[in-house]
Amino acid sequence: MATFFVSPDDIRQIYTEKWGSAITKATNGRIKFRYFPAGQLVKAKEISDALNAGIIDATTWFVYGYTAEDYPFLSLTSQWPLAFPNTLEAHQGVTRDVYELIVGPLKQHNIKYCWGMVPSYGGEWFCSEPWDPKDLTRNFKNKKWRVGGGLTIPTRALLKYLGAQQVAMSAPEIYEAAQRGLIYGCSQGFSQYAHTHIYEVFPHMLELNVTWNTIGGLPCVIRLDLFNSFPKDIQRQIMDASREIE
Repeated sequence: MATFFVSPDDIRQIYTEKWGSAITKATNGRIKFRYFPAGQLVKAKEISDALNAGIIDATTWFVYGYTAEDYPFLSLTSQWPLAFPNTLEAHQGVTRDVYELIVGPLKQHNIKYCWGMVPSYGGEWFCSEPWDPKDLTRNFKNKKWRVGGGLTIPTRALLKYLGAQQVAMSAPEIYEAAQRGLIYGCSQGFSQYAHTHIYEVFPHMLELNVTWNTIGGLPCVIRLDLFNSFPKDIQRQIMDASREIE
């Protein structure tokens, strides 16, 4: 199972492994996962091809950030306000109401959606200089901002509108790039900001009122043809356990 969280203490990595443990328990050990964090096995932009080629069997990184035109609905959901009182209710609500809407696009890409992780933080902008309360655009215009594959089309459009120069790089590269002055800022979820020590190089934060990582951003998915090869009781146990995770 490929994941892309830099720190083993990242709450998303912890919950990914919690999901895997729940599956192992529900199937009496017949399904077990081996984890390859921080892009050790494949790069994020290669995840769709890696799934279809059988290089990996499962992942927590969704491909819509790289092929957004294939997932217009999920690209939209990544900009929704996180209007749930807690992570569990968000997961259960979205799993119930959204799942049927995304089954079609996922099947086209050989993906079986099992569980959606909704981190309890929104999106924030971080940069090396204080924010100007009178004119926030000064922190963007002609400044180099890091963008990653997970940023949705609306986020990229916002950066373009504000006049920022978009610099593509992976999350593990942010810290060193900031130290060397190659980028001025980035958009990250708060837990990643903390776990990767980005606060040491980007001490100034502007919080947004939208969630950056939602059901569309961090689901746990299994290669569909592999899932279909499991006995029916195993398939049922996987999905039942996924829906019950707190």
